[in-house]
Amino acid sequence: MFLKSLDIFGFKSFADRTHIEFTDGITSLLGPNGCGKSNIVDAIKWVLGEQSTKTLRAGSMQDVIFNGTDTRKPLGFAEVTLKVDNEKRHIPTDIPEIVIRRRIYRSGESEYYLNSQRCLLKNIKELFMDTGVGKSAYSILEQGKIDQILSNKPEDRRYIFEEAAGISRFKQKCNEAQNRILRSEENIKELMVTVQETKRTYDRTKSQALKAMEWEELNRRSFELDVDMRFSRLQTLSKLKKMREESRNRALERAEELKKKLDLFDDDISSSSGEVDSYRDKARKIEIEISSSEASIEGIANTISVLEENFRTYVDTLSRSDERIRHILSEIERTRDEKESSSILLDDYLDSIEEKKEQLEYSESLLFKRREEIRRLEEENRRIEGENEELEERLMLLSEELKRAIEDLVEEVDSKTGSEYSSERRMRADEEMKSSISLLRSEAESISRILSSSSPDYALIERSYSRIGMLLGKIEELFSSYKASIPPVVDSLLSPDGVIAVKREIERREREDRRLLEHNRREISTNRMNIGVYQEDIQNYQGAIIDIKEHIASLKGLVDNQREKILSLDRIISEKEIEAEDERDKREIAKRRVDDISLRIKGEDEKKLRLKNRVDQLRMESEEINQALNSKFKALSKKRQEKDDTQKALNDSEREAESMKLYIENTNDLVKEVFTSFFEKYSRNLGEFGEKMDEELRGEGEIKKELEEVGRRIVSLGNINHLAKEEFDQAEDQYKFFLKQLEDYQKAKSDMESVLKEIEDRSKELFLKSYKEISLNFQAMFKRLFGGGRAELRLTDEENVLSSGIDILAQPPGKSMATLSLLSGGERSMTAVALLFATYQVKPSPFCILDEIDAALDDRNIGYFLDVLQDFSRDSQFIIITHNVHTVTGGNSMLGVSQMEAGVSTAVSYRIASVKGEPVIMNEKSERVTFDSEGRPLS
Repeated sequence: MFLKSLDIFGFKSFADRTHIEFTDGITSLLGPNGCGKSNIVDAIKWVLGEQSTKTLRAGSMQDVIFNGTDTRKPLGFAEVTLKVDNEKRHIPTDIPEIVIRRRIYRSGESEYYLNSQRCLLKNIKELFMDTGVGKSAYSILEQGKIDQILSNKPEDRRYIFEEAAGISRFKQKCNEAQNRILRSEENIKELMVTVQETKRTYDRTKSQALKAMEWEELNRRSFELDVDMRFSRLQTLSKLKKMREESRNRALERAEELKKKLDLFDDDISSSSGEVDSYRDKARKIEIEISSSEASIEGIANTISVLEENFRTYVDTLSRSDERIRHILSEIERTRDEKESSSILLDDYLDSIEEKKEQLEYSESLLFKRREEIRRLEEENRRIEGENEELEERLMLLSEELKRAIEDLVEEVDSKTGSEYSSERRMRADEEMKSSISLLRSEAESISRILSSSSPDYALIERSYSRIGMLLGKIEELFSSYKASIPPVVDSLLSPDGVIAVKREIERREREDRRLLEHNRREISTNRMNIGVYQEDIQNYQGAIIDIKEHIASLKGLVDNQREKILSLDRIISEKEIEAEDERDKREIAKRRVDDISLRIKGEDEKKLRLKNRVDQLRMESEEINQALNSKFKALSKKRQEKDDTQKALNDSEREAESMKLYIENTNDLVKEVFTSFFEKYSRNLGEFGEKMDEELRGEGEIKKELEEVGRRIVSLGNINHLAKEEFDQAEDQYKFFLKQLEDYQKAKSDMESVLKEIEDRSKELFLKSYKEISLNFQAMFKRLFGGGRAELRLTDEENVLSSGIDILAQPPGKSMATLSLLSGGERSMTAVALLFATYQVKPSPFCILDEIDAALDDRNIGYFLDVLQDFSRDSQFIIITHNVHTVTGGNSMLGVSQMEAGVSTAVSYRIASVKGEPVIMNEKSERVTFDSEGRPLS
């Protein structure tokens, strides 16, 4: 046994503390509709961790608390305690008995207890995971679970196979691993953002820090170069001052000599000037013409440049037009391919619509047949009911005849039985006759013994014969006396046409009519059951017809969409073709422009060539005149030059002497300026570096060039953040930290993905193993439950077994292979039961609660169902909610639920016993109990 007991207080209709003991084997849970028997199943689901209010048939979780009646107040909390026997270690723990308790208050607060210790819902779920037990496992099979098995969605029935395979725990681990991977990916994304931000900060501060360091180095170098440059200048100024003092003395001496030489040059210069002016006029005219021609050449060159630029533009336009035309033609080709694909898809949709219309026509024909069958059965029931009315009237008449026959029998017995007939007289005659017969038997035995001796005494034999003759005469008298003690009415009653024969004939006719009436009632019941099945089929067909019509409507919408898409693609193709034609026109215009410009460039080149030839000719003429002019001018210039040179030499000497004087003074000022500007710039005395005056330094220009380069580099650095070095060190630490953290997250994600792959591979292996075993068991179990036929399971996606749905195909005896939707209600339920028991053969659940899964089964299928259930009850504990009397009597014990007080459920235990070979129901006082059709106890 697995479930030992269940304690309920304040849960739904169980207002009082209710203790239920469970037994081994099969326990039937019965009671009238609305009594609260399903609340026991809800209580077990709830204590095992059910969180769905819809599954618990409640609006909110607080609705499971007893809400009061007209005579009772609402309770403040609900509590359910489930005691589980774990001697066989179905639950992976060494504790032999496990107690689970769940409590909820009206405030919404929930509490979970495991062996009196407060725990989490997660702990309870993990405890039962992969045991076949739990709110989501196959240990509780109610109508909703049957619907899930029988669902048209193959994915809805995976949970049975996953639980049997024991991969629920793996699946949870997969989900946890996937969630962790998702969280890791989110963390990695967030951290990537952080790393990128810190990287930007790192790069920015690094750049600023490098700039600051470079700025410091450049400023140091700038200072050193500035000091060197100033001392180089001081060295230069010192040398310059000495040189200028010497130059001033030489200039004063030379000036005196030149003054004497100037007076001799004036006459020679005047005669040579006239000849030079004549040659200059000729040369000026030629230069003007050359300048005009060169300006024209330059204008032509500019024109050619503009034309060449236009030429290149139109050539580019030609190239772009060609590329654009190729692109447009490619787009037209792609659009035509897309149109062709859409046309194919449109044809597929149209074919699907035709296929669905055929399915619709077939389903409507099946619907019509079912309705005709229902009409026929209803007419048959009306005919049988009319026949039953006649039988009931006949039975009433026969009952009256039987009553009259019994009255006639009593009257005849009373009238034909006088006072001389009594049982005492008959018994006395009977005793006397029996005594005489005993004496006769004794004499016969005596004769037999004498005859068997070696020497028989014939005298004794003769005396015995004499006594036998006397006894026979006496027996004849006694028999006549015995006959006289029997009333003559007995012969009358027992005669073929007597009252008893009449009574027996009436009873025979009554039995036959009652058998016929019972047969008719069973036939009506069977017809009604078939009508119910056919009505369920009609609902299924109507639902299928609605689904097919919706599918057709959906396909028509897709057809319209594809047609609109094809029209849109046609428009696009037309537009692109027009666009391609426009682009070809543009290309033709550009080509004509290229040809025109080529001709213009050629004409301008020829004009430019002619002007260049003229310029060359003018230059030759100019060169001849210039040669003559130069000859004259040279002579004049030579004289003037000599005078000028002399005057200049005089002026130079005088200026040089004066200049040297100023330079000497200026040099002294410059030396002072070097010291002053250095102090103003650096607030330091240049004399601190006086030793450099004796060093051999580079030239000031070279130093200044390097200093300017350093200055430009300083300026190019822009604004300097002098705290950047400290900020960079901090940013570098953060960047390295987040980078290391990112590597850790990525490694963790990779590790989790490896673990997930291992779990998925193991889950796939376990699932396929269990699936194959269940599939084989299902085929055998289907044949056993249906008495023949065949069935099979199919994976809808064999490439992805961990997410694949599972199709169920069934072929009851005498029918063709079909999906579940085409089976009757009873066949569907039996198929679901076959799958459940096939699963139990692979991994039995320690206990199983079946909620009215036999509702759609007929008596024949109930027999198959109970036969299999008895086999599995040796290893599993079954609790079945049922209204079927055959199912009830097929169990070992019963739980009855009733509402003696309106709105308040109570539970009573019963057991199944046997009286004279017939199963009966006993209560706790060993009293026989019967129930009405609603499950209410009658006695």
